[in-house]
Amino acid sequence: MLSGQDTSLIFGTENGHRASGTFTYHNHFANFLMLCLSAGLGYFIASLTNITYNSKLDYVKSWLFAILDTKTIVRLGLTIMVIALVMSHSRMGNTAFFVSLMVVSFLYILIGQKVPKGFKLLIVSMLIIDVFVVSAWFGLDKVKERLEGTSIENETRDEVILDGLEVVKDYPLTGSGAGSFRAVFSSYQSENVRLTYNRAHNDYLQFAIEYGVPSLLLLGVLIAHIIKRCIYVLHKVPDKYIVGGAAACLMAIVGMLIHMSVDFPLLSHANSVYFLLLISIGYCSSRYLPDNVTSN
Repeated sequence: MLSGQDTSLIFGTENGHRASGTFTYHNHFANFLMLCLSAGLGYFIASLTNITYNSKLDYVKSWLFAILDTKTIVRLGLTIMVIALVMSHSRMGNTAFFVSLMVVSFLYILIGQKVPKGFKLLIVSMLIIDVFVVSAWFGLDKVKERLEGTSIENETRDEVILDGLEVVKDYPLTGSGAGSFRAVFSSYQSENVRLTYNRAHNDYLQFAIEYGVPSLLLLGVLIAHIIKRCIYVLHKVPDKYIVGGAAACLMAIVGMLIHMSVDFPLLSHANSVYFLLLISIGYCSSRYLPDNVTSN
């Protein structure tokens, strides 16, 4: 997109005004970047250490060595991902990333054990550099305009939810069947919804329609259980490697729960596989909890 070419030099596809990477849908691309950035947060928590310096010279040396460290390369990669996320102009994709980053970061600062000072500096730098500097050069204002331009009058997704709830009422226990949304919803679609919806643009609603309310609640209980265990890890486990895995899982879950409310990010196989991987890492990290917490 920044090259000014009409078509991609690598994939041969048309370069639109919104970044989509190798995805056909820019919102799936934004969700994928959010998951990758979640893993990046976990990496930085795992790599930060509490080090005391005997002199200012040692402190300066540490910063010089840090420039050549692997973390600097990863940090640069995360900055590029934030730029790409902003250039996708995905309203909820950007919202999910920034909200989940802030929620998990502040939670770790509040309840974490021996939180390194470098982590606080990292979060501040991400806000200043990524949001107020880099993102402003690459279209953050356009994302802001799209958010401000969003209204109930202009959107029809709220009518889709209302019509979809009627389907849930008729198939509350077993659902209408996997992959049946398009065929079933057309019979319930009201006059207010003029477009053809192949997806509900709300994964909670679509899960309830196709698989039934009990299945949706079962998934909710599973996710809530993993969230609880990851929060325990942040609070009880001193090992930063284990805490990093739990933090990455928490950020991915919070971001995904937000994005699922207005879109269908789990439809993308890449996103669903990465999400399952991060959930698995978070759940495995809870194995290192103290015995008294694990038993609860």
